[in-house]
Amino acid sequence: MLRPNTLVKMYRPVLFVPVSPQLLASQKRFAHGFNEPTGYLFGEKPLPKGQKRQKELWEYIFFWPMIGGAAAFCTLNYYFGGQRREWAMKEAARRLKERGEYPTYTPTVPAGVNFNPPHPDKQ
Repeated sequence: MLRPNTLVKMYRPVLFVPVSPQLLASQKRFAHGFNEPTGYLFGEKPLPKGQKRQKELWEYIFFWPMIGGAAAFCTLNYYFGGQRREWAMKEAARRLKERGEYPTYTPTVPAGVNFNPPHPDKQ
């Protein structure tokens, strides 16, 4: 069984690594495709006036199915969402009526809670 002090000693090189902007040799090995932060959104510099941004191929492929899926979801949820709720309410009322029960609200008081404290003048 490991003691807590042993774990700290084992991970000490990992916990106390100095942070520097340069990558260590061991980090460079795993950093293929890493883009250094530039301060721009998605690493794209703003274009000069009059130039238009060229979209990549995946952007065209992704855009229309995403918009179509969102529109279909909103439309179907609007039309069928209310119908499910109405059906469930009617079905619950029918089942209660068949059993002879009628929905009534009776508030429950948790144990030890006094909702009607005595009036200060009546003590």
